[in-house]
Formats: sequence, structure tokens, C-alpha cells
Amino acid sequence: MKQLWNLLQCVGRSREALALVERSLAIKPLASGSHYPRAQLLWITGRTAEADRVIERAMQYWPTHRFVRFARFIIFAFTDRPRAALAMIEKPGTAPQNYSPEAIALWRVSLPALDQRTPASIAAARKANLEAVKKNLRLTSQATMVMSALGEIDTAFEIANAFFAVGDRTSPVAAQIRQ
Repeated sequence: MKQLWNLLQCVGRSREALALVERSLAIKPLASGSHYPRAQLLWITGRTAEADRVIERAMQYWPTHRFVRFARFIIFAFTDRPRAALAMIEKPGTAPQNYSPEAIALWRVSLPALDQRTPASIAAARKANLEAVKKNLRLTSQATMVMSALGEIDTAFEIANAFFAVGDRTSPVAAQIRQ
């Protein structure tokens, strides 16, 4: 079931994926591996208040689970609570364990832009994300999400396309990443 809900989520069929996660929880209600995807899928389908309740409960039961922390962080970062996400990465006991030092450094630039959304903060985040991806392609997903959330959709697609070597390799972003 987990593989199927992962597949459905990856191809944008989030409501169907959520139904499978909820079915899985009916069978095994204390499986940590089903609570964080449920929270993420609730958020993705626009049910943020429910997502918050689910992930807060999961944080109480499994405070050191790396994907529970990751889900809490991502939900904060992309639901207009970047200061709460920043507080998580600044405190060792709550920082998502799956982030490298480079990813944390990039979040420290990106979260203020998500908070203020001024032309200057967005430009700084864009520059930092492009430079980070150029040095470490593992940051592509993070950079793509941040640029999308900041309304820099063309930049997000150019980063993703450069990573997957799709489309125009001579675009300014692709050229910058490939330098």
C-alpha cells in the first residue's frame, strides 16, 4: 500500500494517495510511517488545520523520527510560518535530521524570503539557491520548492530542467547551474 500511495502522490494524485494512507492507518493506527505522509497529504490537499493536528500528534509520539520532523518543518515552511520552520532548524532537538549543513544554510537564506517576500529577499534567495544547486545537485528539490513558493516559477522549472537535462540547456539558469 505504501508503494502505491507514494506512486500516486508522485504523479499528483494526492487525494487517492491520502485515501490509501488513511486505509493503512485504519489497519495499523500506531504506525509512524503512515502519520507523516497523512499530514503531508492533508496539507497538499488544502487541509492545513488537519495536517497541523496530525503532525503535532506525531511529534508527541515520535519526536525523533526523521520524517515526522521533516514533515513538520515543510508544513511550517510552506504554510506561511517560515519563522517557526527557522526556529526548528536553529534548535538541535527539533531540526530535521535529514538536512545536510548545506541544506540548513540554504534554508537560512530561503526562509526569510518566504517570510518577507520583498524583492531584495527574493533576489537573495534566488541567488543563494542557484549557487547552492550549482555546488550540490542534491539541493535541487529544495531549491525548486522554494523558488515555486516565492512565485519564481520560471526559475523553479529551469532548475528542475537543468537537473534532469530537459529542454533548453542554454537558458540563463541552466547555464549558471552547469558552470
